[in-house]
Amino acid sequence: MPGRLQCLKGGKYPYTCNQDLTCLSIHIRSIYLALPHFELSEKEVRATFYHDGQYVADNAPVSRKEKPLPLLLQYADTWNGFVLEKEERAVKVF
Repeated sequence: MPGRLQCLKGGKYPYTCNQDLTCLSIHIRSIYLALPHFELSEKEVRATFYHDGQYVADNAPVSRKEKPLPLLLQYADTWNGFVLEKEERAVKVF
């Protein structure tokens, strides 16, 4: 979870996996991290879970039957990967 590294230095090997982390898929982890800060409706939870559409095996039930909210989240997620925020708050889009 936040502040807890997935890989740790040292020990017998140069890096080891942090065994104290709870193993969650990315979409479940997103919901887990958001819930303490935001009250989410059932539609919002479902949209967060399914926003990767047909590209995730867990999403087979909704493959090619996406609703507008998961599609909007997918677009925002993809677009977010192309934005870099700098310290002076300038935003650069590639």
